[in-house]
Amino acid sequence: MKRILIPVFWAILLLIEATTIHRHIFSSDGEAGEQGGVLAAGSSESNQRLIFLLQYLAADYDRAVQNGQIIDSLEYGEMQRFSRDAARIYQSSTGVQQQTLNKLRQLEDLIAARAALPQIRKICEETTAILVKEKDLSVAPRRTPDLGYGKILFEENCASCHGLRGAGNGPAADTLNPRPRDFTDPERMNVLTPWQFYHAITFGVEGTAMPSFSEAWAPRPRWNLAFYLMTLRRDFQPVAPAASQKLTLPELATKNNIELAALIALQQRLPHADSSSYLKHVVDYHRQNPPELVMDDYITSTETGLKQSLAAYQRGDSAYAVQLAEEAYLEGFEMMEGELLRLPYLAFERAYAEFISCIEKKESPKKARTSIEAMLKILRQIRDHKGPRSAP
Repeated sequence: MKRILIPVFWAILLLIEATTIHRHIFSSDGEAGEQGGVLAAGSSESNQRLIFLLQYLAADYDRAVQNGQIIDSLEYGEMQRFSRDAARIYQSSTGVQQQTLNKLRQLEDLIAARAALPQIRKICEETTAILVKEKDLSVAPRRTPDLGYGKILFEENCASCHGLRGAGNGPAADTLNPRPRDFTDPERMNVLTPWQFYHAITFGVEGTAMPSFSEAWAPRPRWNLAFYLMTLRRDFQPVAPAASQKLTLPELATKNNIELAALIALQQRLPHADSSSYLKHVVDYHRQNPPELVMDDYITSTETGLKQSLAAYQRGDSAYAVQLAEEAYLEGFEMMEGELLRLPYLAFERAYAEFISCIEKKESPKKARTSIEAMLKILRQIRDHKGPRSAP
């Protein structure tokens, strides 16, 4: 009896929390908010939520419209609202590009015209690619995901609704409307990505009992869970590739199974990527065995985090600037400590300390930029083998 009551208790608690969290995450005009307020315009979180809205539209539009007909008016209303929100969030950001805004307006028009799913997915994917480059957004974890840890997080926090195997049939599922997503459905899971799941875990999903975990978990646990979810598909069956090949962590994070199969087919010069059982299971192998990061990956991760931190400080968001700098340091630079000689390591540490001090003392963004540029220069020297590394 206790085995049933405990998960139900947590599920009820989750529903109560979800109601409260959604009041914080979504303000009255539909824009995402933090605890106690709306997300800062142009902030990294705001830009990431914009990406999430595009991903959500691309993945779930066919639940609202099929063959030019509205099949669910509530879902369709959500699609219209999310497309408007996306344009509004972008328009309130810094450095707005008219071409990008036009893309978002075109998306609104296509949804209003009840366009076909391929058209919606195409414009969402194109706009996402533009925004990632334009806003210099992170698209992948800074460390190799730990799927074992992701499994523990799922069983302890998600199974009451989604079920232990992820089929959307947990003890609380019958009390929820809409029901929890079925992570075992091959058709649906093959067009989703860990990056989409990461955003859903981060922001929650409006209109459902899925809450935001941005306050509860740091980015790393969210990525661990997002990558684990990709292994729950009913026909998931990892098969080691016959030929040597490499998929990068950003590719695994941002591409769906169909896209990865096509990429592997191209690498191995094999036809019919979308229908090959062999390729599908090779993709599963890579899902289960994400690559270990190397020096260049950690350099890129550190560079990206430092640039985002400086941008946050220039916007006046000091707390977030410190958070981003710490993540870049701990999950990027520190991971290659053993590869560096003392002098470049100490030089980077000194510049990092100066940057944090600059933020704490509320000194000029110009001075903060000087410290960032010093760190970026050291990283470039390491990448170009101009900076000394430890002896082998």
